[in-house]
Amino acid sequence: MRLRTRPHRSVDASPRLGIKAVLIATMAYCIITRIWQQSTLISQYAEIFSQETWGRENYYMSNHAPNSEETVLSTKAPPSSSFDYAAFWQNALHEALANQEQLHPPADVTKCPKVFLYQNLSTSLRDDPNKLLSIETVFGEDFSRIGSFRTSCTVCRGTHHHSLARIVEYRLRLQQQTSSHAECFTSDPNQADLFFVPIFTQPKKTHKWHSICNNTPHLVDKIRNELLYFNSSTACKHIFAVSKSFGSFSSAGTACKGWWYDPVPPFDTALRVGYSGFSLKPDALPNLFSVPYPSTVHGKLEPYNREKEYLMLFTGQDNHGDTEVRRTIVSQCRGYQNASKCHALTSITHSGDPRLFQKQNTVFCLEPVGDSPWRKSISDSIGFHCIPVFFSERTDDVPPFSMSHWKKQGRVLVPRQAFVEGKIDLYRLLSSIPDQLLRILQETVETYSHQYLYNTKHDPGDALSLMFVGLWNHSLTMQQNGVCLASNLE
Repeated sequence: MRLRTRPHRSVDASPRLGIKAVLIATMAYCIITRIWQQSTLISQYAEIFSQETWGRENYYMSNHAPNSEETVLSTKAPPSSSFDYAAFWQNALHEALANQEQLHPPADVTKCPKVFLYQNLSTSLRDDPNKLLSIETVFGEDFSRIGSFRTSCTVCRGTHHHSLARIVEYRLRLQQQTSSHAECFTSDPNQADLFFVPIFTQPKKTHKWHSICNNTPHLVDKIRNELLYFNSSTACKHIFAVSKSFGSFSSAGTACKGWWYDPVPPFDTALRVGYSGFSLKPDALPNLFSVPYPSTVHGKLEPYNREKEYLMLFTGQDNHGDTEVRRTIVSQCRGYQNASKCHALTSITHSGDPRLFQKQNTVFCLEPVGDSPWRKSISDSIGFHCIPVFFSERTDDVPPFSMSHWKKQGRVLVPRQAFVEGKIDLYRLLSSIPDQLLRILQETVETYSHQYLYNTKHDPGDALSLMFVGLWNHSLTMQQNGVCLASNLE
């Protein structure tokens, strides 16, 4: 039997190869473009790091102590080869004492704005599957219920650090449902001092923000059409929140053009909150205010024993952010070969890590810059009453509503350049702090930490209440300056 076979047909593979070549070339172009963009922004960021503390560096590298006639940032003495630790602490004490005389005791907000919450927005503006928000889905699991090592903290939860917008919506809904503190919430837009817009509130990373904003057609028009009370007269009362940072190559909002980044009218007069108030292009993010990252702590902790086990603690990695500072920190910490002097935990990657609780047993928590000048670790440090140590004046430009009034007596600011050049030894510096200043710093952090935290329920003295009051004051200023009218919902 003769087997019949089909005649062989030659197939021209060139079209397929051509398509593959185009796809590969397109992918390569996208990758190269992204790397170029990131390297450009990183170099700009590094330039900011290297220049920002020059005046302060010059002062402490000189060989004389401050006096009442001199101003730190205006001193032009050339740097010397040694760092003047005594001058550093003398000036820090002088600043703390001067600020202490003007600082008022923390007080609850006595007058709050009436905030209106937009509800029933379409699914095209919502990416949060948790329609019925609960304390667990918003703030995370209660640490006091999952292990003996966590039982001491009844106000600690495994909160996602990108959950700001979700927390704001939850708190407003809770006020509405329980009718508690009705003076701070309204369902009547005509009575509203502020409007909160809960769009895209699910915690997410930068690439997901880019995906949403790039792949949602006519997004600006959709937002404008669904916000029934948003117009050129009321825009400065509307609050948009993006639970990310700005000012680094990971700026989440840069893809969200028209309504958040580089906004068109009337979005350009709206209020914006995120974790950074600093941007490489400030004109593209008008009315942007920094608020704290959500901490693991959500209420007042009892003062911890001030005889701490650790002098210094660093939690984080050294392969991102201000890597020069981070690697110098890790190098010095490990060089001491003594955890009680400095403990570097470089493997902590999530909020539920029980080792975070070591902050409560540490005097100073080292807080170098992350992908932006701010980082969640600062919120945890303050929540656990650990004195934060900053290495950037950008970081020191803290959330204005929560810390700016007490920061000079509640943190240590290390001159960055001298530190990365090896002229400052952290153990020598922090172990030589005057007892009087140490007591001031510890008492201040214990007293005012509550203003840096988000409570799980209405709290007239926490970060959220202070945020609303601060935004309200800014909105009133804009109204007085004619940016928008006091009331016009037509």
